[in-house]
Amino acid sequence: MKILLSILSVYAISLHSCRQNAREYNFQDIGLHIKIPDGYLIQDSFPTPNFVDINGRQITDSTKLKNLAADLMKGLLVLSSPDHKNTISLNIALETPKTGNFEQYYDFSKNMQQLLAKQQLPNYDTFSSILKVGNISIHKFQCYSSKTNPIQYSDIYLAQVKKYFLVIKADYVSKTFSDDFEKIMLTSKFD
Repeated sequence: MKILLSILSVYAISLHSCRQNAREYNFQDIGLHIKIPDGYLIQDSFPTPNFVDINGRQITDSTKLKNLAADLMKGLLVLSSPDHKNTISLNIALETPKTGNFEQYYDFSKNMQQLLAKQQLPNYDTFSSILKVGNISIHKFQCYSSKTNPIQYSDIYLAQVKKYFLVIKADYVSKTFSDDFEKIMLTSKFD
């Protein structure tokens, strides 16, 4: 009887540890519904920016604040591995005359990614692909260096969603971390 109880206890603990809990996030601006499983460090709140004029005084005029804030990228989530060696941030940027259209913003983002790679990654290579999530195409541009140990990856994902650009930035050394995130994105939904 004790053996049976022990076996059942081990089985129950195994089942409990295999069950994967997830936190669901809904971002109304872009209609994104995404479930983040346990195992990630998550930051889901960000400070409100303050703007100052040329004299260092805080700007309080609501029209000026709205115009200034329109040009900022808004943080949605930051996901990290427990060891902080792998990080992904989800952001949105409003499409404005300053950002240009999707193609212009994607080219700008790709060029910035390569500029950073030149500064940080020895002998980097690039790779690009497209993920389809429902009717949304998420363009991925990756820079990676196989000359480092471990291999370092730096990705930018970009999608046009409503009047926004979804901008996902990933820096990691674990390919599994990125693969798992892409699975999360592929199971997410857009309204």
